[in-house]
Amino acid sequence: MIEKVSDTPLDLKYTICFCRVNGKVLMVYRYREPNKDLWNGLGGKLEPGEKAKESVIREMKEEADIDISKAKDLFFAGIVTWNKDDARVGMYAFVADLPDDFLIWNKERETPEGLLAWKDEAWGGDVKNKGNSGCHPVEKKKA
Repeated sequence: MIEKVSDTPLDLKYTICFCRVNGKVLMVYRYREPNKDLWNGLGGKLEPGEKAKESVIREMKEEADIDISKAKDLFFAGIVTWNKDDARVGMYAFVADLPDDFLIWNKERETPEGLLAWKDEAWGGDVKNKGNSGCHPVEKKKA
């Protein structure tokens, strides 16, 4: 079935980024909505007056402590859209290719956003993948 394309302009308020290095991609297992309990790229909401590229650089620094402004390549990969209520909303998608000597961590790393993990690039497209692929969320520490 072909869905009718809306004549209304897109409301692009978000960014998402996929950092890659040596066959690995950085993913976050989200603790909060949207996409709670799912693996995703990192990103967030554009701040007033902020350009999409600026937003994704800021979000990667805030969420993963990675400065992607120094990536070998940081490029716009497209727009992702979805329906929300009666509107078509979306986000700018980016890919950051980090230097080959960028040090990645082997175990999961917990952050306020969720659990960060470097996954094999093929992991995301594997039809047998049930979402966790051996990497489970850790129990949050109680204050």
